[in-house]
Amino acid sequence: MIRTAAGFLLACVTVGPATFMLADTEPPFIRIAGEIVPNALHAEDIFEVHWTLHVNKHRRCRPYGPRAVEQSIIDSSGAVKDYEPVPSIADPSNVVSSINRVKKLPMGLTSGPARYRAVAKFTCNWLQQLTGKVIVIDEPEIPFTILPQR
Repeated sequence: MIRTAAGFLLACVTVGPATFMLADTEPPFIRIAGEIVPNALHAEDIFEVHWTLHVNKHRRCRPYGPRAVEQSIIDSSGAVKDYEPVPSIADPSNVVSSINRVKKLPMGLTSGPARYRAVAKFTCNWLQQLTGKVIVIDEPEIPFTILPQR
């Protein structure tokens, strides 16, 4: 009887919190809106990406690795051009925040409608960090236009 109770208590103390930590998928922020300025670009043009965020100030999450944000452009043919991953610059101390990044449109993309995608990865507890089970923020994609080469 005592062994059963001790086993039950041990299971409650270890399995319950571990299950909660692994099932925790609440992101540290939500991207409310994104914009590319200017919205129509030629190859090798410089552009700015503006994100408006709602930051959950009660979440204390860490970027998953030193380069936790992967960025890419998807052109009208579906081809994907990746940028070098960069560190996260989201600020958890603000309730509403904005992030701005400056980029250069790469060569070799098909003209027409395109999308900018940024995928941010975070861990919010030690078990996620240990197992590599990350929280992924990957929406919304930002539409823009790639103009024909000059």
